[in-house]
Amino acid sequence: MLASGILLLLLSGAAPAGDGESVDESIRRFKSDYNRYGVRDEDRIRAVGILAAHRSEKVSQVLLPLLTHAPVPVRIVVARHLAGFSGVPGVPEGLMKALTRNSGASGRGVRVTILRSLGALRAPVAAPAVDGYIGSQDVWEAKAAMEAAGNIRAASSVDALIKALVRLDGPSGDREITLDISEGDLPATSSMMIIKREADEKDQRRKTQRHVLREPLLASLTSITRASFSGVKEWQAWWRTRKRDYVVPK
Repeated sequence: MLASGILLLLLSGAAPAGDGESVDESIRRFKSDYNRYGVRDEDRIRAVGILAAHRSEKVSQVLLPLLTHAPVPVRIVVARHLAGFSGVPGVPEGLMKALTRNSGASGRGVRVTILRSLGALRAPVAAPAVDGYIGSQDVWEAKAAMEAAGNIRAASSVDALIKALVRLDGPSGDREITLDISEGDLPATSSMMIIKREADEKDQRRKTQRHVLREPLLASLTSITRASFSGVKEWQAWWRTRKRDYVVPK
């Protein structure tokens, strides 16, 4: 389980930048604080927050490598802060590269956070990477990807979302997920902790994948297309006549 100090830092906002400090000065201070002997993950997370207040390409070039080399709690915080680097060159591409390099169970929280950040950046270049996770068997990865697709609004996502809807409305959607899990088993992001708190308040009820994923999936389809249907057959019929030359509406 994550130490309580780390968890509080994960759920908090960015730390303030040093008063009057230039980007170069902040980078030098960050490297000194981050690499000093005996540094704890809590200290590294705090240093990341201070540096990330400078939203620039220079800072992104320092933060992006941490997504594959830092301890997992630090990676999650870095991915979360990079959601605020909209318009900074190379950030979506760096997040996408890190998405493929954080494999396995240990990288689950990192992947979920990266997907959410790609959605926050609304970068069209990220659509193919996001689309690849819409059909994930991991419900939290799939949910993050669906929500990101709704923000990015790429035509390619419509196909992936409708295919996921077909699966959810079939037997696979009946698969139960257990929300009665420890904080250490959850991706350490604020949204995941909210899910756990809601589960606690509802007596740890079991829910199906359909219950968790169908609503965000439909919301993303509507966000992209401006159309609104509730049934999979309606979406399939609507998409069949438009797919070939579809242009996403403003």
